[in-house]
Amino acid sequence: MPIWVITFNVEHGSCHAILSTDTIELPSGCTEDEARNARLNRTQELFYLCYHYVDNLIPRPQIFNAQYGLFRCLFGLFGLLCALSILGILATLASNCHTALLFLSLAVLFGVCCWLSYERCKKRSEDFAQSVYDLFLARLVTKPGGEP
Repeated sequence: MPIWVITFNVEHGSCHAILSTDTIELPSGCTEDEARNARLNRTQELFYLCYHYVDNLIPRPQIFNAQYGLFRCLFGLFGLLCALSILGILATLASNCHTALLFLSLAVLFGVCCWLSYERCKKRSEDFAQSVYDLFLARLVTKPGGEP
């Protein structure tokens, strides 16, 4: 699988990207999990460099990042409310109250909201990564050699 070889010149703010057929070198005798973790770490490093290269071009990645943060907070809030509703169900069942149905409906409602927030959070993170990748490639295409 071809990979991008990216070099950055911090002093001049330039970036050069070359498509290479080399693969990431892994130590001999490593397990599949170690190889996967090494590739994941290298990919994260490349994404971090690409993100900082295109960070100030347009605000689209920051918008996706803000939306991701919003949905992450909503996911945590609805997860907490769902857990509290489940505790309310257990408390009402232990005390023989007749409000367990109310807590059950709240738990279902908050569970659905939690799931929706998780899905939106996942989608916004994918959109963020795609926008950084698109901006990086567009920057390299519009500026020969990646020079600003």
